[in-house]
Amino acid sequence: MSVSSHDAHASVLPRPALAPVPERAGRVLPKAPFARVLALTVIAFFVHLGANFWRGPASVLEPALVFEDGRDIFAFYYDDRSVSSVLRFYGGYVSLVPNSIGYLVMGLPTELAAILLRVVPWALNALALSLFVLPAFRAVVPSDICRLAISLGLALFPMQDFGMVTMTMYSLWSLLLIQWWLAALPAPRNTGALAASVAFQAGASWSNPLSMLLLPLYGARFFSERRNPRAWVAVGVPVVAILTYFAFGIAHDGTKIRPSGVHALLLAADYMAQRVFFELFGSSFLRTQLPYHGLGFVPRLAGGALALALVGGIAFAHRRGVLSESTKRVCLFAAFLVPAATLFFVTARNPERELFESAFGQRYFFLQKVALVFVLVCVAWDAIPVVKVARPRWARAWPIVALTGFVHLGMVNAFDRFLYMPPPGESATMRSFLERLQTAEARGTHERVRLERGEWTISVTAR
Repeated sequence: MSVSSHDAHASVLPRPALAPVPERAGRVLPKAPFARVLALTVIAFFVHLGANFWRGPASVLEPALVFEDGRDIFAFYYDDRSVSSVLRFYGGYVSLVPNSIGYLVMGLPTELAAILLRVVPWALNALALSLFVLPAFRAVVPSDICRLAISLGLALFPMQDFGMVTMTMYSLWSLLLIQWWLAALPAPRNTGALAASVAFQAGASWSNPLSMLLLPLYGARFFSERRNPRAWVAVGVPVVAILTYFAFGIAHDGTKIRPSGVHALLLAADYMAQRVFFELFGSSFLRTQLPYHGLGFVPRLAGGALALALVGGIAFAHRRGVLSESTKRVCLFAAFLVPAATLFFVTARNPERELFESAFGQRYFFLQKVALVFVLVCVAWDAIPVVKVARPRWARAWPIVALTGFVHLGMVNAFDRFLYMPPPGESATMRSFLERLQTAEARGTHERVRLERGEWTISVTAR
């Protein structure tokens, strides 16, 4: 088959590059008034409240108090009213803020305490997923609409379970996410805001061992603001809190054998492929069901392919000059956080294959998934306007792409909605226990009231 001279000439011409959009145009719309952005933040907050309530209404409405919240928060702080108890170790480390919430709430009437132990973490979780919309975070992502899109994107993916949303003990993951947002901000100019920020970050640092993964972010912030005296406080206090927590707030058990070397790296890569990349887009339900049909290799291969596609797409966009400076910083931090958090989980918890078989355990991969959604929205925010200009013929495909995406997310939410439901029957059992406890309190006999749950048995002395 002959090739025309026109076609031959065209084949050697360089393809026109996608023209980058300047930082001040396209991606960053004119800044909205503070009140309007604050209203958007409130809207995002209630969207997260509503999304998690829709996924698991029983976890919000019913007093299940299962697992740690029943035995180690409700029962423990019902009986132990010493202030020093908030510094107790559980699971090998101190969870200062969840312990403090439990201590304060359990000083209230029993029925109200049972309600607050699930409502407070529910609200704290919504705050963690919407706080980033506030105007202060223009220093990280300049566009108000892009930050709102990130928050709403986090609402679309079922990345959590009922424990993370409505259990006080597991609120440490919401606290860590809030600390992540605050750690990315420049030092506040207002003294009150600075004091509140560093106090919260110090408390969050003493609540989750993964806070040490924020040390590189604090280091980058200090380097960029080292001439600002407030930065020494804004960075110094949380860093000192993290280091003291590592020294005194974590039990260092040298008797346990931890995975190391090549085995740890391979296991972490496998968890990233299956529980981060595949699970985010394919659902936890499918990940656990495919092996029963002889397709256990699919989550690993599909997750790996998704990871490579994301890295390749970001590299291509960067080479074409599409990415803004803020998006580049976001991608750089995500490139550190996703593998580091997964490797930390593998070496600290030593799960081997345990969490491949379970549909739960979302908390160990929560930050990684948040980072991925953050990156996807930022890259799309930069790339879509450029592609629309450079490839106008693709305009007809955008509605189809959007519709397909929403249908897919609807299916993922339908598959994983069960994760947001407390164990069946526990709510009725807990209501009966609370009624017996309140009856004993009314008699004033200080009798022992128990709820048998195996290793999670609740036993308290009525006040």
